[in-house]
Formats: sequence, structure tokens, C-alpha cells
Amino acid sequence: MVTESEESSSGRVRGSSGEVRNSSFELLRLLAMYMIILHHYVVHNPFPVYDEPASVSQFIYTCFLPLGKVGVDIFFGISAWFLCQNRDLSPRKSLKRIWVLERQMLFYSLLLMLGLVLFDRKDISRSQIVYSVFPLISNLWWYPTNYALFLLFYPFVTVGLRKMGQRMHGYLAVILLVVWGLIYGLTPNDYVGFLASTFVSFIYQYLLISYYRWYLKKASKTLGWSMVGLGSAAVLGLILFGDWMRTFTHGGFPPMIFDYINRESKLPLLLIAFGALLVADRIHIRSRLINYLAKGTFGVYLMHDYPPVRALLWGRFDIRKVWGQDAAVVYSLALVLLIFMVCLAIDLIRDRLFALTIDRHKGRWFELLADRIQSSHAARRCKQYLLSIHRGALE
Repeated sequence: MVTESEESSSGRVRGSSGEVRNSSFELLRLLAMYMIILHHYVVHNPFPVYDEPASVSQFIYTCFLPLGKVGVDIFFGISAWFLCQNRDLSPRKSLKRIWVLERQMLFYSLLLMLGLVLFDRKDISRSQIVYSVFPLISNLWWYPTNYALFLLFYPFVTVGLRKMGQRMHGYLAVILLVVWGLIYGLTPNDYVGFLASTFVSFIYQYLLISYYRWYLKKASKTLGWSMVGLGSAAVLGLILFGDWMRTFTHGGFPPMIFDYINRESKLPLLLIAFGALLVADRIHIRSRLINYLAKGTFGVYLMHDYPPVRALLWGRFDIRKVWGQDAAVVYSLALVLLIFMVCLAIDLIRDRLFALTIDRHKGRWFELLADRIQSSHAARRCKQYLLSIHRGALE
């Protein structure tokens, strides 16, 4: 759920005063983050509400699970939507994006780690302290780590797709839709070796989105809403089917159905996410407030899903405490909204502090370091060696 404040990518619409940002994608980003917190509220809660006897409340809470996975697909989809139109495909640019991403991760991992060490040491382990010092490589948060890996491959994947042209790109998209979209996307488990929560699934989505953006006619809003509706109907049907199966097993929610609605890149979830992108592309909103608020979404994710904070947060707001009350669902929706707003406010303050300090010349340290490395003797020798290999291959 990397925010595009690091990417400086945003949809644009033509207004009377020139080009301005299209806030529909920023609004979608805010909605996606709210959906992700709802998902975490249920999946990380000590009370497995989806295993409770079937009821209206149990059904609604179970529906929070796929919402988060749709939110993840939307978040990456927004990045891919604009990255595939980027003309600056240098690896150095990708590394700079990762550098900026790592700074924000370090800010929160170190700040939260120090807070827990000083005030609640029993809730943080030694290994967690080490992971907090190296958040990117330790996979402290799975999404930014895999997004950073995607950024490393992104320039080369994009150049390759451009060079292969529409026909070969189209064949590749069809093959992926059949093999990944159907075999993985319509089955409950990870068959054929596909990995859902990895940068590989990001590349898969990027291949499809880039083909649409480069070669296909702009889809209608009706098609977008139809995709959202079809995917939602499939997900709701699966949850109802899971509850129906429980009447025969007299156990918890079927693991097969649970895996299906709780993994990224499943076909119904991708239908909802991609349909939402098509709708956002057709709706033009201009709001400085929405654009400003959307800058804080990545920080919201980092704060509420820092592992020790996650355990403390959802342990404190155990669903068991409100389960059975008439307004339990309303309470949960309001609680998640409050958590979202508090974290958002904190990250906007962080963003202002960065603007006054290290972001006054954003990426300057990276540029100095990159220039130093590129001008080093070792880098020149490596470049000469690679050029000699290239010339030998051409001969």
C-alpha cells in the first residue's frame, strides 16, 4: 500500500487553469486503506468472529476479510496505472523511489520500536528490535518490501513489454489470464506454484494493467461498475456457501473458502479492484483536501500494522467485547474509522516535519551517494566489463 506521495504519480484532468490532479484516484486510495484496516481488524483479532454461528453480524464481519485484499489490489493497481505511463525508466530512478520509501519505513519502525522499549518492553522482542532497524530487508511489513522488489524489476519489465509490442504483449496477457487468472484465481489454494503476497503477483497485475493502458480503448464507467458488481456477487456467494457448508461440518468457517477470500489476486477480488480503477478513471474530481489527506495513507498502514502495535491494538479492541450487541457492526465501523483518522493525522504531521527538514531537497542524499558510487573506480571497471561482454555477444 505504498502511497503515491513517494511516486508523485496522479491522474490529471484538464481544467481552466491548466492541468490539475484528478482526485478520484486519491479518494479511492483513502477508501482502500479503510478497507485494509477493516480486514486487519478481523483477521488479526483474538476473537475469530468468522467461526461464530451464522448470523447477520457474523456474515458482515466475514465480509471485512476480502475487503482488505481488494484494498491491496487497488493500492498496487493505482501505482501500476501511472507507473506504466512513466517515460523515465532508469534503474537509478527506481532506486531513488526505494530510498524515499525506506526513509518513511525507518521513521515509523524506529519511533514505534523506541516507544515500546521505553514504555512497554514486554511487548517487543529482541528480534523485533533488529527487524525494526532493517525494516525493508527483514520484511517487517510485507507489502513495501515486495513493492520495492517490484520497483527493482519495473524498468526492465517495462522496456521488455514495450519492445515486444502489442501482439506479443497480448499473447502474454491471455496466457496469464488463463493460467493465473483461472487456475490460481478460481481455486482456493496456491496451485501451480503461484505466490500471492509477493512481487511476482505485482508483476502479473502490472502486465495486465499496462496492456490496457497502452493498447485498449478507454472502458466505460458502466463496464467498471459491472466488474465491481460481478466480483462482489461472487465473493458474497462464496461467504454464503461457506456458512452453508458449516451446517454439515458443525465446525468453523471452511478453510478452503477462508483461503479463497483471504488472498490477493484471486479473480473475483481483481475484478472488483480493476473495475474500481476503471470507474475512478471516468470520474473527475478536483479536491485539494482529498489529495492532501491521501498523502498520509502509507503512514496509516505502517503505524497500525507494525507487528507489536498490531497485537496491542487488536487485543485492546477485541470483538468479543461487543459481540452480540445490536450495534456491534456500527461500533466496529466507527472504531476503524477513528483509528484511520488518528493515524492519518499523525502521518500528515510527519509529512510536514519532513517537508521542513529532510525533504527540503528531497532525494539529495541519494543523488550524492549515487554520484559518488557511479564515479568510483570500481563502478567504472564494472561498466567496462559489462560493455566488453555486450560487444562479445554482438560479435
